[in-house]
Amino acid sequence: MSPVLRALVMALVVLLTPSALATPTAGSGADAGQPVQLVDLNRASVDELCTLPGIGRKKAEAIIALRERRPFTRVTQLLQIKGIGHKTLLKLKPRVTVTLAAAETAPAAEGARP
Repeated sequence: MSPVLRALVMALVVLLTPSALATPTAGSGADAGQPVQLVDLNRASVDELCTLPGIGRKKAEAIIALRERRPFTRVTQLLQIKGIGHKTLLKLKPRVTVTLAAAETAPAAEGARP
């Protein structure tokens, strides 16, 4: 087998291994190898937000203050928080989600009476 073909086969093997297709996992510590628990930006408490990398109590409180003004519709809105930049956002994206409230996703019923 030629070296080029061998390198191509090895690259395909690495890309198609089950670990590459698995859900994101925690990187180290007691939770290593466990699936990452997603944190909903519109529902999480300060303590839940503090479990995210790079998020302490002050940033968690800022996230909650921002969502109280207007619920999150996209994860990228975290960039509006002082101290959260693109590098932090990249670390957070696989660990956070945004679930819209029922009132925001349901269309208003026309002509509905109370």
